[in-house]
Amino acid sequence: MAALAALVAPNFLVMGTFMSMDAFDQLFWVSAAFVLILILKQDRPRLWLLFGLIAGLGVLTKITMLYFGFAVLVALLLTSSRKHLLTPWPWLGGAIAVLFLLPYVLWQIAYGWPTLEFWTDYGAKVDSASPIEFLVEQVLTMQPLTLPLWLAGLYYYLFSRDGRTLRPLGLIYVLLFALFAIQNAKFYFLAPAYPMLFAAGALSLERLVRRRSWNWLKPAYAAVLLVGGIALAPMVVPILPVETLASITGAGGGAGIKQERREEGQLPQHFADRFGWKNMAATVAGVYDSLPAEDRSGACVFTANYGEAGAIDFFGPEYGLPEAISGHNSYYIWGPGDCAGEVVISVGVPRGELETVFDEVEKEAMIRCEYCMPDENDLPVYVCRDPRASLKDLWSQVKHYD
Repeated sequence: MAALAALVAPNFLVMGTFMSMDAFDQLFWVSAAFVLILILKQDRPRLWLLFGLIAGLGVLTKITMLYFGFAVLVALLLTSSRKHLLTPWPWLGGAIAVLFLLPYVLWQIAYGWPTLEFWTDYGAKVDSASPIEFLVEQVLTMQPLTLPLWLAGLYYYLFSRDGRTLRPLGLIYVLLFALFAIQNAKFYFLAPAYPMLFAAGALSLERLVRRRSWNWLKPAYAAVLLVGGIALAPMVVPILPVETLASITGAGGGAGIKQERREEGQLPQHFADRFGWKNMAATVAGVYDSLPAEDRSGACVFTANYGEAGAIDFFGPEYGLPEAISGHNSYYIWGPGDCAGEVVISVGVPRGELETVFDEVEKEAMIRCEYCMPDENDLPVYVCRDPRASLKDLWSQVKHYD
């Protein structure tokens, strides 16, 4: 039952449909929670070493594993399980995790703590939600039909006599919910905390069935979850023709749940962000190929964000395009490379900004796509010449982390 609940949850389904760190982040959170259950239930303190190894791999995947680790520490302190902190094993496990984190910290120091700067501006990008709205997002994106299961699991951990040994797991969820709600984090950050609730909820359901002799309840609830999962799956998994999906979702796709403050078009963002990239590269390639040979040899492609730069880098070799440069996130850290800036093909950067740097700015094409995000449609492609300074001297001005 717990596995079925995880299978039908949109938050897990969608992360498995594209290459992203989040699917692996979920894997490491759930794996760490499983090891924590073994530690608490079977009193196996040496397993803290395995917990530290999993947490270390999780930190390498996504820094939000630190939230999970913090919640585990606080939950232990608030319960009788604090006795584990009097032994060396959790601290040795923590040391293992820190070893994995160390190269990341050294990299942060070397580049001026870019992640801190990123998180400073991150809140302005995320669609705002009150704690109540955040809760509604959790219910909807974890599949509303699983709500009784994970609420039963939360009750089991926090209030039942049998769940006393595993009380920290309930507190971990509560702490993470509060932290993410207060920080206006994206709704899917909390998703990896639900399988441990599903497991305890399924245990509670099993006991209810046995006590009441309601043998019909298990297959009935499983059938309801399965049917509900099948009904919602097309909203997060790309199985329908795009025209059909667009007619269903419309401008309010994703049940009105938005990840960011960007305007959405015919498709919700988790689908729309997959469209338009190859056409973008092809359009830029057309501009690049139209340049005189002497300009083309030294021309570079400068984009407004990492998505556009990633599209040029992924599809560009097919068209003979040079690697993209950008001031967005890690692309800024990688710098302008060998680009002198004498001829720059710009994508997504407003003309006014370009004219502060280049004496000559000419629009050569428009990038259009039907189902992409609106802010990636009708993008002008400019060819810029005669920079007022070298690109390396100007590079610090293009930095933006968000």
